[in-house]
Amino acid sequence: MKILYVSADLRRVGPTNQTLNIICNANDSLKDVRVLTLFPEPEETLKQVYIDKGINVESLKLRRSNFLTICKSLYKYLKQNSFEIVHSNGVKPDICLFFVSLIFKFTHVITLRNIPMEDTPTRMNKYVGFVIGKLHTFVVKHSKNVVGCSKTVCDVMKSKYGCNNIKSIQNGVDIEKFHALDKQKCLEELGLPSDSKILISTGSFIPRKHIDIIIEAFLKLKSDDTILVLLGEGILFNELKKKYALNKNIMFKGLVSNITKWLSAADIFVSASDSEGLPNAVIEAIACNLPVILSDIPQHKEILEELPNCGEVFPLHNVLMLTKIMQNFSNRKTLNLTIASDFLSSPFTMKEMGNKYKAYYNKIGL
Repeated sequence: MKILYVSADLRRVGPTNQTLNIICNANDSLKDVRVLTLFPEPEETLKQVYIDKGINVESLKLRRSNFLTICKSLYKYLKQNSFEIVHSNGVKPDICLFFVSLIFKFTHVITLRNIPMEDTPTRMNKYVGFVIGKLHTFVVKHSKNVVGCSKTVCDVMKSKYGCNNIKSIQNGVDIEKFHALDKQKCLEELGLPSDSKILISTGSFIPRKHIDIIIEAFLKLKSDDTILVLLGEGILFNELKKKYALNKNIMFKGLVSNITKWLSAADIFVSASDSEGLPNAVIEAIACNLPVILSDIPQHKEILEELPNCGEVFPLHNVLMLTKIMQNFSNRKTLNLTIASDFLSSPFTMKEMGNKYKAYYNKIGL
């Protein structure tokens, strides 16, 4: 089965990793797989990782142009190449391939990694984001083959937006990459003190992630021997870094390539997000044997329903409760007794996700 995967680019973010996991685990042979990107690669890209895996990567190298230009380029490319399935990942690929498929027939699969009306308006001008979110929702509602990355995304898209054609296949992580390393060695290599408790949060610095709430709760701890490490970038990164520059116990590290070492060095993972698909950051942390403190949104609860021994939730936006849980959180060693074994038998491994996608492709490709 020849499959084309289409993404905007292969920037170093969770969805790019998830797409790679799907490709490597849902296809019997990578020689029948091709990845097409719409735009030139940013500085932080996983393109070489894809190539090193033996995946054929091509690019249209378009400018960040309008939807019509992208549609024309995709139509031309698909007319010149034959694929049984075209699998899109991301807002622009999803929308453009949907409209191209109305003219040139092919089996189009969408993986929906968030709830469009909760995500898109937070990533750009809110009015532009609102319109694009509406358009993306329309596309999802009228597409035949849609996979939601979590049960929560599927439930919301069905009940709130009438998208009854969506199926859930939960995100999975690569346990060969994300697993606990020697903590003391990681602390030494990263230059972190071994006698401090380390809280960590990873992900985009965008409004819905509420990094500011994590920082405020951390500051209320008033603990000199506790460190907060923040990994990732986004529109709020520089603002928050400048605001808290004088606090020596808060580390803004930006994007890092050795995230497994940072997770292995930490003691607790924290997320205060108010909307997610199925957060890669959380399941990556758990895969590294790290207990988690999470806001009580359905997507976080979905993870802890499968892995109840791995963490606790706090009421969304409640800084005081988050601080209290940080203060009273159980000793890491006690929680770690069941995290690793529980995770391996959960739905959140790359192998489990890949097997489900393979069955899905076989079903729709008949």
